[in-house]
Amino acid sequence: MLIVRFPLLPLGLAALLVGTAHGAAGQTVSPEEPQRESPVRVVLLGVSHFAGSPSDDFTFAIEDILEPHRQVQLTEVARRLSSFDPERVFLECLPTSEDALNDRYERYRSGAWDPTEAQIGNEIHQLGFRVAAQSSRRRVECVDAEGLWLGDQARQVGARHQPEVVEDLARAGRTAVERGTTVVSEHSLVDYLSWLNRQEELYRNHAQYLERYVRIGTFEGGELRIRMESELEGREVVLSGDFEGFPVERVRTALASAGVVVADSLSSRTDYLVSGPGGERMEEAARQAEIPIMEMEDFVGYAVARSELWVGFPDDHIGADLVGEWYKRNLRIFANILRRIEPDTQRIFVMFGAGHLWTLRQFFEDHPEFEVLSVDRLLGG
Repeated sequence: MLIVRFPLLPLGLAALLVGTAHGAAGQTVSPEEPQRESPVRVVLLGVSHFAGSPSDDFTFAIEDILEPHRQVQLTEVARRLSSFDPERVFLECLPTSEDALNDRYERYRSGAWDPTEAQIGNEIHQLGFRVAAQSSRRRVECVDAEGLWLGDQARQVGARHQPEVVEDLARAGRTAVERGTTVVSEHSLVDYLSWLNRQEELYRNHAQYLERYVRIGTFEGGELRIRMESELEGREVVLSGDFEGFPVERVRTALASAGVVVADSLSSRTDYLVSGPGGERMEEAARQAEIPIMEMEDFVGYAVARSELWVGFPDDHIGADLVGEWYKRNLRIFANILRRIEPDTQRIFVMFGAGHLWTLRQFFEDHPEFEVLSVDRLLGG
């Protein structure tokens, strides 16, 4: 019996409407005035993942980050950043890990634990902790958010329909790694981070979404489908329970196109019970019959692993869907920060992977209660 629970897969991106509106008479209606007397000042720092990232398509590690000369440089970077005296330090970690991370941070502040001695070279421990400690902050705050990454699916479609875009993506990724590796090997971390946070470098990272990924798709408006030679062909599946918020009918269509039998009740031929909330009674019957149980989102993952396309996302506009999900993740990060801001908060520091910076900065700049300061003003002195 297999029961696995993952978060439901979202299927769209709500529009973020920022700016002025126009009334019926054509007059401009100003947005509501900010509730704060003065905006929250924000410093955003984009970083590469010092220890590399297994989830990124293209990544590199700063191999000597634990060496004494790099440790001196990190202390200097933190000194310059902490001169801003941020009241909140927001890092790229999930809120669910915040308490455990702060237990470690408290030991770091007291001198009872050293990430370098522990051979931990990631940017959260090596730089995030330093900035927070030198700013006399008692805690660090985790504001990352889960998100879908449709890169594999987009590249599958692109390989058939836009191979030149896929080749361009791979070439741009390799070039970015080569450039980053060269710059960090030849410069101090102060200079490297200054370079990485230049406008042109931040956009170069962002350009893969707006100039490349968004071009991928069949653009035929076809039905959702799974490759016919999928291993799922001929299997019988029973859907049970409430799948509110999940595209059940689209999944039914996809499964039917792959030759999967979607039955209404359990039988000796049933291969899987796909269950949602309210399906407990049928789950018990499946257990009695020793029929494997999966939740809908887990079954989708199973189907993806044995099929060509992502169930729930048609291949037309798969690239646009990818970009939308990326924006959605960054909006969730922005929302996580917003809910932490208190009426008396004046200065915040946000450190994330450089790929997030373009969109995060856009959200802060579009919000009337924030003022984004250039990180160059700190790193330069």
